[in-house]
Amino acid sequence: MMPEVVQRHLQIKSDVRNLKIVREFVAKAVADSALKNSEANKVILAVDESVANIVRHAYKNRENGRIDIEILADEEKFQVIISDRGEQKFKLEEIKDINIQDHVRLGKRSGMGIFLTRKAMDEVVYKADHVNTLTLVKYIH
Repeated sequence: MMPEVVQRHLQIKSDVRNLKIVREFVAKAVADSALKNSEANKVILAVDESVANIVRHAYKNRENGRIDIEILADEEKFQVIISDRGEQKFKLEEIKDINIQDHVRLGKRSGMGIFLTRKAMDEVVYKADHVNTLTLVKYIH
């Protein structure tokens, strides 16, 4: 029997204390989907990093911003759409991948979120309009 289509929505305030709720939300959706358990932590990490970046950069740690997370999953893909109305717009394609060995050797503790998200997901697409939208896709093989 094929898993049913999974559709979920979560709305949170831009507060890092909500990251645990986000991780649990994604974990539950992954468990209900056709995505392999071995891929679950990659997706959870990518969403966690992305939401943390929104809190930190788009809302500049203000706790009153709104973040919407929508999950759509079927037998072919697990898709997460994260939207916000934060200030910072950036060009995802201009952010270069980091050299992880150099990053660690230099003792850097941040700046790996987009790198990790790109490595964990099959597609990462960012669009900035009146709403910032980040779409993360993991294909189900």
